[in-house]
Amino acid sequence: MKISRLTALTLLLAAVFLAFSAGWFLRGRAEARPVLVEAQRVLVQETPLVLPAPTPTLRPTTKPSPLEGGRKSTSTPPVWMS
Repeated sequence: MKISRLTALTLLLAAVFLAFSAGWFLRGRAEARPVLVEAQRVLVQETPLVLPAPTPTLRPTTKPSPLEGGRKSTSTPPVWMS
């Protein structure tokens, strides 16, 4: 039984991928040491930071809402087109 070049190339690439994946998976098994982290100084905030509560400010509306008061003509071009 003869296999084509494309099939042989596909099998070769699959074998290379499996070998790489197995090496990647097994690379750290022999030297599985835990990571040790030492802290020399602990950052602690000595006084709590207190921010004042925001006060709501009401702004007067100068232009009316398009939903209030009447219809708007859609047949006139916008200002930037004139």
